[in-house]
Amino acid sequence: NPVNGYNPCYPGALAAADDGRLYWASGPFWAYVDGTTWTGDLVIDFFRVYNRNGDRVPFPQLHGSLIRAVKLDSSGNIIVGGESNGTLFYTLRKYDSVGSLIWSAATGNIVVDIAIDSSDNIYAASTNAIVKYNSAGTLQWSQSLVYGDSVYTLAVDATYLYDSGFFNGGRIEKRNLSDGEIVTSVNTDYPN
Repeated sequence: NPVNGYNPCYPGALAAADDGRLYWASGPFWAYVDGTTWTGDLVIDFFRVYNRNGDRVPFPQLHGSLIRAVKLDSSGNIIVGGESNGTLFYTLRKYDSVGSLIWSAATGNIVVDIAIDSSDNIYAASTNAIVKYNSAGTLQWSQSLVYGDSVYTLAVDATYLYDSGFFNGGRIEKRNLSDGEIVTSVNTDYPN
């Protein structure tokens, strides 16, 4: 039930740093003036940082984005993906550890997950493609998905990128890091 203030529409994205900081994004939030009256406002930018004791750490808002994915690279930089406020301009953004924007890239559709390899290359799954950017924000490759296919999660190891989602049935795909080409895939539909 909505409470005074905000009521979240989507679950949050979460990342943990080695120093115990927790980076949390959630939204959008519907704004309420009381427990039942919606103000008509949709608050998209909701990003919080907490220390290991659960205390909120002062941190700038990452304005203009509905954040659906958040990860940290080896330097503690914050990589977020989602969609921009008020437009159909979908983004992947990299901020330094204090919240200053380093770079931003248009991804073509909503970013739903991010993976980062040991060289700080960034892989993003959107609703129509999987892309790879180097740590400086330069696009390395893009692999389009077939219409109707969806990627929900990414994982990366030293050799391959893995994605899972719906591809005319549930499936996990293993991809080359160098070009994003599929090496193999496994059907995950029950009862297989």
